[in-house]
This record gives sequence, structure tokens and C-alpha cells, in this order.
Amino acid sequence: MKINGQQKILLDTATREGMSGSPVYLRSEGGYTNINGDLAVIPGTFTKFIGIYSGRIDNSDVKAQIGIMWHGDVIKQTLNNLQPASYKLIT
Repeated sequence: MKINGQQKILLDTATREGMSGSPVYLRSEGGYTNINGDLAVIPGTFTKFIGIYSGRIDNSDVKAQIGIMWHGDVIKQTLNNLQPASYKLIT
């Protein structure tokens, strides 16, 4: 899903400051719906990395907390496209 032209996903969250950069996992007991919409029934728990949490749209503790997550495919693409000579490590 693209939001403002970027691969972000909106989440219903109860998060706090300092959680940005945390991995987000999909967790399901007994089954899940795959990308084609088919139900896959499995014994036990299904866990899959789906992205990186990057913050909230509204930082109010009273209003609905809508979180923003970068899709895992964007993270993988970014890491795969790193050019080692294009940055300098600061020590």
C-alpha cells in the first residue's frame, strides 16, 4: 500500500516515544490469510516480519494513536541497494 507515494502502512497502535526503529511482526494462532486471500490453517503460531515502526501521526495520548510502519520489502530493498563506497563511517 502506498501512502503519499511511499510504501508505508498505517497501524492502530498504543506506542510511546523511543519505539521508532522497532521491528513489527504479524502473529497469528492456528492460521493466517495469505496474499491471495486464501486461508492457510497451520498448527501452532505463525510469525512473520512485516516492517519497521517509524512513529505516530498524532502524538496525543488522548486521541487515536495511528502508527506508521515502513513495509518490510522497502527495508529489504534499501539494504540490498547499499553502496559500500557511498558513505563514510564516523568513529
